[in-house]
Amino acid sequence: MRHSRWARTLIVLLFLLLAALCCPKITASQSLFIGGRAGVGAGTLLFEDPESAEHAGLHVGPHIGGLVGYGINRFLSVQLEMSYAGRGWTEGENGAGRRLSYIQMPLLLIVSAPWNTSPHLLFGAAVSHEVGCAVHGIDDVGSVSCSDSRVEWQRNKTQVGVHLGLGIGRPFRGGKLEFQIVGDVALRDSITESLPHGYNRLFVLMLSASYKIKVGRG
Repeated sequence: MRHSRWARTLIVLLFLLLAALCCPKITASQSLFIGGRAGVGAGTLLFEDPESAEHAGLHVGPHIGGLVGYGINRFLSVQLEMSYAGRGWTEGENGAGRRLSYIQMPLLLIVSAPWNTSPHLLFGAAVSHEVGCAVHGIDDVGSVSCSDSRVEWQRNKTQVGVHLGLGIGRPFRGGKLEFQIVGDVALRDSITESLPHGYNRLFVLMLSASYKIKVGRG
């Protein structure tokens, strides 16, 4: 039942993205833009089992990348990003945990207020692929790669997540400067060999700034 609910949510998000792209007649000022993003993300695991949840703490990592977008009108734009994201979580009180690195590609629909200083809502889907993994702080082991036989664990290296966030932007030096806070939750379990009857999904809350400039008109 839970998986079908997530599937319906993803279908609705994709439908909204396609609907926005397929309605050029409502556009008032179409434009293309490019930019970059930098910030941090605080990650942890979301557990169904409350006893397991007590052992998962926050891990903070970098979030940096580039973006390209298409402004449909004054209210709507579609944005594709590619970024490097540090994720993971801590375990217990000794600071041990997992450090993961991902390349992620979010496809987002952004709904903005038509003001000079404009708040906006963004939502969409993101595909993330693991490019690095390490375990740290484990007694008698220290910090090693996740492929080390002493700490090896089964996990889903490619994830699809749902992005949802809020931001505010303002024109700055010929472009637009934006500050955003975005949550991303994986749609399937991160660790495959544990909690077979529950979920243990990676969740990240990202705080970042982006700067983008127009490069052409559609």
